[in-house]
Amino acid sequence: MYVYLDMVDVRTGIIGLGWLGYRFAVEWKKQYLFVWGTKRNYADWEAMMGGGWEAISIPCIEWKAEKGVSEYVKRTLQSTRLIILNIPPRSFSPESYQDALEQILSNAHPDAYVLYMSSTSVYKATEGEVNEDSELDEGSTVWAGEQKVLDMWKERSCILRLGGLIGDDRHPVNYLAKKDRFENPNMPVNLIHYEDVIAISEEIFRQGFWGQTLNVCNPNIPTRLEFYSEEAKKLGLSLPQLAKQEKETGKKVNTDKLTKVLKYNRFVYPQEENKW
Repeated sequence: MYVYLDMVDVRTGIIGLGWLGYRFAVEWKKQYLFVWGTKRNYADWEAMMGGGWEAISIPCIEWKAEKGVSEYVKRTLQSTRLIILNIPPRSFSPESYQDALEQILSNAHPDAYVLYMSSTSVYKATEGEVNEDSELDEGSTVWAGEQKVLDMWKERSCILRLGGLIGDDRHPVNYLAKKDRFENPNMPVNLIHYEDVIAISEEIFRQGFWGQTLNVCNPNIPTRLEFYSEEAKKLGLSLPQLAKQEKETGKKVNTDKLTKVLKYNRFVYPQEENKW
């Protein structure tokens, strides 16, 4: 379903102003007038009020469906036409995660459109190539979240299955440098810069690319050794000793739908082909 929306005239709500959601808000506040978001505690809400957008304190991690949402949140959702669901699933059971999403969606305006931030971890396979039609890990919290969005908002939503997020202060090589051994150096690394996630989301809104599911990773997939070696060089870090390659291939995420159907090809990082 292709429905064009003018984002300048539409109020946008970001449910979950964590590492990625916060960057959405900062970027979109520069471009669009009506942006609001949620945080889990009042202190963060107070700090964000100086940033120029509304922040409603919703305790997502401890949020139980039977408690419902406040009248103010309901009214705000009713006046919102673009909703970005960015609630991390890791602190939820599949059932409680679906309850949390249902509280938002059941109070959303019926004409709203929903962008749901999922993950490539939803795929069951750990080896070989996967695309949007590959078998999923049914029963996982990530899968449960996708199903709830599809059940309630299928035709007016787009599911983004994100690869590993990078950018700004997010340097996964810092964690690797502290380890004793570098496992599986030849496995592929499916990554995406947060600026690409934001730009792809804007493209979805511009094209009206609804009722779809997209893998969102950089198509130029390096090996773990290629990526971490380049990042370690930039930061002046040393990599741990290489260990034996235990897995044959690892999982490689196919992004043909992203690059050939949505036609997004202006990836922020890396700037050069096969250069990480």
